[in-house]
Amino acid sequence: MNINDVLSFAVYYGFGREDEIASFDLAVIEASGHENAALERLKRSGTRLLAYLSFIEVAPESSACSRLSENDFLKHSGRPVMNRAYNNLLADLGSEKWQSILMERITDLYLNRGFDGIFIDTLADIEYFNLPATRKNALVNSAVAFLRRLRGYFPELILVQNNGTEFLYHYTAGLLDGICVENPPAFDAAESEKLRYLKDKYNLTILMLTDGAYDPLSGRKVRAAAELNGFLYYHAKNGYMDL
Repeated sequence: MNINDVLSFAVYYGFGREDEIASFDLAVIEASGHENAALERLKRSGTRLLAYLSFIEVAPESSACSRLSENDFLKHSGRPVMNRAYNNLLADLGSEKWQSILMERITDLYLNRGFDGIFIDTLADIEYFNLPATRKNALVNSAVAFLRRLRGYFPELILVQNNGTEFLYHYTAGLLDGICVENPPAFDAAESEKLRYLKDKYNLTILMLTDGAYDPLSGRKVRAAAELNGFLYYHAKNGYMDL
């Protein structure tokens, strides 16, 4: 589904506040923070809703983690790979069990809860972690295969990938409706040019996202670049728990 008509977006992982969310054309939200009736009201207001979903990182206390076995997680030198900032384990996208859990979750969000699409988070971990090249290539192939399968099941599902603009986008861009760039470590003319290329070649919507921990001067530069290049921009407050 093309979302190039979207003029504003927000990212909010808190509870409620649907009246404020309704003022945006597109909203990325945490599904557990909203009842189905509230989601229906938001959709009637014209706001398109994307559910946050982690594609690789798994919280140890989550129900999904309890369904996985040791072989469903990524390992390096025999040890599980973790995002130690959040103590999350990294699932192997090549795992059939993990793919089935993701597909179950997406099916429920789309068909039962009424979300218009998915905000694909943590897929960019493929770029961030120091994994062997063969393992990275296998993860990229698994990601592309899964996205193609997802497109086949739900052609109208909006898919927005968070980050992954070092090399992952080369493989996934043609399967997406948008790419979000969250808190870019550096943002210059070359990065703007790359994103314009993606926007034009793949008819993608580019979303620029910063939060309260991001350097204010850099944030102003990101916002100016977004306005200049026709990208969307949103500054999230209080760790995405405020609007």
